[in-house]
Amino acid sequence: MQALLGWALTMVEVIGPDIRDAWHTFRQLDSGTHPSQQAYDGLTRQDRLVKFIGRVRREGGELPGHPSGAINTGHIQRLIGIPERDRSGLSAGQKRMLAQSGIPVADGTYIGTITGQVTGRPWRERPLTVAELPTLVRLLYAAIFTVTCYLSGMRPGEVLNLPRGCRGADEETGELLVRGRRGKGYDRSPLPGDTHSPHRPWVVAAPVRAAVGLLEELSDGPLLFPASLIHAHRARPAEFNARKGHAITCDIGDFISWVNSTFTVPGGKAPIPPDPCGHIYGTRFRRTLAYFIVRQPRGLIAAALQYGHVSTKITLSYAGRADTSWVDDLAVEKLEMVLDQAEQDAAGLRDGEHVSGPSAAEYRVRVARSAAFAGRTVTGVRNAARLRFWRPNGTGSPPNSPASGRNWRENGPPPRSCAGSPQNSPLSSTRPVRS
Repeated sequence: MQALLGWALTMVEVIGPDIRDAWHTFRQLDSGTHPSQQAYDGLTRQDRLVKFIGRVRREGGELPGHPSGAINTGHIQRLIGIPERDRSGLSAGQKRMLAQSGIPVADGTYIGTITGQVTGRPWRERPLTVAELPTLVRLLYAAIFTVTCYLSGMRPGEVLNLPRGCRGADEETGELLVRGRRGKGYDRSPLPGDTHSPHRPWVVAAPVRAAVGLLEELSDGPLLFPASLIHAHRARPAEFNARKGHAITCDIGDFISWVNSTFTVPGGKAPIPPDPCGHIYGTRFRRTLAYFIVRQPRGLIAAALQYGHVSTKITLSYAGRADTSWVDDLAVEKLEMVLDQAEQDAAGLRDGEHVSGPSAAEYRVRVARSAAFAGRTVTGVRNAARLRFWRPNGTGSPPNSPASGRNWRENGPPPRSCAGSPQNSPLSSTRPVRS
């Protein structure tokens, strides 16, 4: 899902500002508060049309149109400040005046400008159209959700219920914060009479803070992910209800389809290839982040953001709190990683992999011993943490295994039987060298 995260960041940082600006312009025009509409105040509909035609002719512009070639008279009434309730239509004479004005008709109703660039070029040739703007706003919400959920360690429900004004910073440390309601735990809802705030802070990286900031500029409601993004919803009013998980999952799928149909990459492959694990939904982001933090601690995600940097911030968010679920996710992922490493080491030796050095013999013995362990059912996260191999930085081989009748250790010193002798420590400077 790294490709999805990369394009979500591109959507938020490069394409999003163009969508935001076009959406602001459209909402101002639709409500009659755009500065350009002040020139038509106090005029009749006929006089407004005459002034509009003269203005477009002087500027060398085009009349807003439809792909069919027809004039978009509804948007023209929006441009000249006609209230929505009075946009019933133009008279035959007024339509004829527009048609005979000699002004060319555009093949769409364009709004805003394109400033963002992808790979050194504008991300599209022409401005956005009013017809596609609601869809692009919805896809921008999906990208913001992806970035926030992927890089914060928050649960999908916690992200969807973020309130307006949730961004902040720690006064002492300067850490960037996002405050929201906890989605799980005994203190999810405060008890009667509890004066403490029901919101808890998450320490986040800069891209998450920027994404939330862009989100606050898309709407004016109390919730950043309202139930209805564009049109009012009578059953679940946006003022009191957040978007549901299955709805944002559909939005993410539409975002992937839009990216793959709009952009191309060298080789003709899809920019966001199909995920080998199947359908993408919000609850996968948190575990996927844990996977990459554990398995690629020095790797990079899109926009040169280090996993280790994100790991530190998220771990700080959960340190000392009753909700230790993020640390639990890391413990399970680390256990799976070391099990996979043991299998890979054993497979390498079976395939003739050569190892050398003073500890080569001990390495072979321990790999064979750990590979012989068939596994057991782990019923709790604490058991997973306790069963983890001792492998600092994810390297080396386990000093002991269940087959030997001893307990595995977690990030601690090697057992006494392995201490004090370089040849007994595969993790020392004389560790086996593969060839």
